[in-house]
Amino acid sequence: MTFQSDGVRPWLGRIGLLMLLCPLLAPRAAAQTPVEGYVYAGPGGYSGFSNDSWLVSLGGGAEIFPSAAPLSVGVELGYLGQPTALSGGLALFSANGGYHFARRGGRQTVSPFVTAGYTRLFRPDVGFNAWNLGAGINYRVSERVGLRIELRDHIRPDDRSTIQYWTVRFGVTFL
Repeated sequence: MTFQSDGVRPWLGRIGLLMLLCPLLAPRAAAQTPVEGYVYAGPGGYSGFSNDSWLVSLGGGAEIFPSAAPLSVGVELGYLGQPTALSGGLALFSANGGYHFARRGGRQTVSPFVTAGYTRLFRPDVGFNAWNLGAGINYRVSERVGLRIELRDHIRPDDRSTIQYWTVRFGVTFL
């Protein structure tokens, strides 16, 4: 599978800027409603149609913790592309639910989590619906900043074969 497309470069720049700003623009619904933003980048790949290839992934998002429960609701914007042809990749939008195993507001420095939800993969000429599963760990290095590692798989059903876009994400979280 080749991610090649003419006229994508200006569109890619706008999506990249939006991905970087997404966590910074996440509004706080109320002072008692924690919002955690994150940015990530990392290697990945895709499998399907009897093909496999390496990808790079980058993006950002935000999670809202609407109660004292360890549940979250989040959105993210990201990008998946081949390292040799970044201008022809796919943007992604995800809306997810998550469960964090460590109690929010506690003194834990390590917080494992799982997440799942809907993904829309797209570029100007095409779009696909998918769903995603992920698991990872947030490691708090200060009260407001942490490190994040996550495995995420975006699964796109297709009449011919199921395609999986999997990534290993390394990132930074902030409150």
